[in-house]
Amino acid sequence: MKIFLKTLDKLKKSEPSEQECKYDKGWNDAIKKVEELIFSYSPADMWIPTEVKLPPEPNKEENPGDWKEYAVTIDGAVLPTSLTYLGDGEWGSVEAYGFAYYPVIAWQPMPPAYKPGR
Repeated sequence: MKIFLKTLDKLKKSEPSEQECKYDKGWNDAIKKVEELIFSYSPADMWIPTEVKLPPEPNKEENPGDWKEYAVTIDGAVLPTSLTYLGDGEWGSVEAYGFAYYPVIAWQPMPPAYKPGR
């Protein structure tokens, strides 16, 4: 993200003099708008409704305990949780006795785990 923002700074034009056209000001205004959009980004905006799109189908040859987990919102829940996409539109947690199924209405990829010192 820092590299992207530095690149935007390099793309900015110096302030136009009275003799120059207003193109540079418009260019800088556009870059400013991009910066504002980047800073207004919120992971909460990235929820994907399950009726719009589902994650890739899991590899059924793998151990279900190794399948990818996603941040999900369960129908009627107040807070999000993490569950595994089981395929064919089914969501659940992998339990010792099988699967516990849940009615997921939206999902998003899990963020990376926090790593201190970075």
